[in-house]
Amino acid sequence: MQTDLDKRFDDPRPTFRIGNTNSRIRFPLDPATFVTRWSEEGPTHHCALGVGDQTEVLLKVGHLLDVISVRV
Repeated sequence: MQTDLDKRFDDPRPTFRIGNTNSRIRFPLDPATFVTRWSEEGPTHHCALGVGDQTEVLLKVGHLLDVISVRV
């Protein structure tokens, strides 16, 4: 039985083979360009996924903490 949440995230497109098939990532850029630009910023080998677009909140937190924040 599918729940409303299951239906919302029902997506036939392939997922990344990262061990978590529940992550549906939609990039504003093609994935290779995104990963290249993201890597150029010198991140750790981890990334964090959140639900929805949290860009503005994260940029504001970065500003308050005086941390350089970059939107890729």
